[in-house]
Amino acid sequence: MSTNKNIEMNGQDRNAFVFGLSPQAEIWNGRLAMLVATYVLLRDVLNLF
Repeated sequence: MSTNKNIEMNGQDRNAFVFGLSPQAEIWNGRLAMLVATYVLLRDVLNLF
């Protein structure tokens, strides 16, 4: 049983900083928006601040 463990790359660093609207930036924007929405919802439900 042999498994091929060679991983091919497309030549780009997936975590490299790319200025502008990149897929990585959109993912982080969505995560931050959901975090803020959750905070606002919990704040209103629990009557904090």
